[in-house]
Amino acid sequence: MIYFIVNPVSGCGLGLRKWNKLEKLIQRKGLEYEAYLTSHPGDAREYAATLGSASLDERVVAVVGGDGTMNEVVDGLDMRQPVQMAYLPVGASGELQNCLHLTRSPRAFCRKLLSGVSYRLLDYGIASCGTDEVVHRRFMTGAGLGLDAAVRHSVNHSSFKRLLHFLRLEKWIYFFIGCRQILCAHPVRGYLLLDGVKRVEFQHMYMAMANVLSDARESRFFERYAREEGQTDGRLQVCVISSAFRPKLIPVLFRLYGRSGKKSRNVRRFLCSEVIFHTERPIAVHADGESCLTQSDIQISCVEKKIKMIV
Repeated sequence: MIYFIVNPVSGCGLGLRKWNKLEKLIQRKGLEYEAYLTSHPGDAREYAATLGSASLDERVVAVVGGDGTMNEVVDGLDMRQPVQMAYLPVGASGELQNCLHLTRSPRAFCRKLLSGVSYRLLDYGIASCGTDEVVHRRFMTGAGLGLDAAVRHSVNHSSFKRLLHFLRLEKWIYFFIGCRQILCAHPVRGYLLLDGVKRVEFQHMYMAMANVLSDARESRFFERYAREEGQTDGRLQVCVISSAFRPKLIPVLFRLYGRSGKKSRNVRRFLCSEVIFHTERPIAVHADGESCLTQSDIQISCVEKKIKMIV
């Protein structure tokens, strides 16, 4: 039995078109399946949670949607039970697709489901935050705070997202909105605690990231702390971007959200299994591009080789 969780509006309606093609293929192959189509944010998380309510052998959960849909599914699944995952990306960002070199073709995706022999064991991260009640959020690629989270939140709610997706310029929307966010961004004082041992303080922090997976562009960005593209090792790649002079952030954005850019002294990089961020005032936080509101304290940890992903 294969359980499909589909976001029909992902990729400006591309999710439904891809699912219709995929469903015809799996029906033609005679595969036994159940499909859940989301209609509201949070539906994918609820559907994924119901899959763990019964005692099952290893389940195959296939996601058709964007990185946000995949994030909800990973966040909702019961990781104590055996699960095998597959992902047909149709969203605009495609970070997980870039990290794992996943296909966007329904036909090729169907072939991989039928074979099921090529898979990888992946890490996932947990972001814990909240004051009155601590909330835990799983993620597949990375979590961030500050300018990075503000950019992703603006992208998700941008009225130009559909137009740029139509023009195949959706990847550049991050850079354009990032430049706009710099104009209204304010640095914050804070510190991070690495593996409960090393404390690093910052006076003018604009953004920070903690990645479980990295694509080729991010691997170049992390330089000597980079892993091979799409590789996991039970550790987080952490970077903090700070500067007392705001224009110095523009080359950093070129390197992070664009396709090139010079190295910057305003970026510090670390490797760890757990990191705690503290800032003097609440700032925006995201996990896999999904908003976690504003927080002043957040703990991020890595769980090693827990997700079995068909690639």
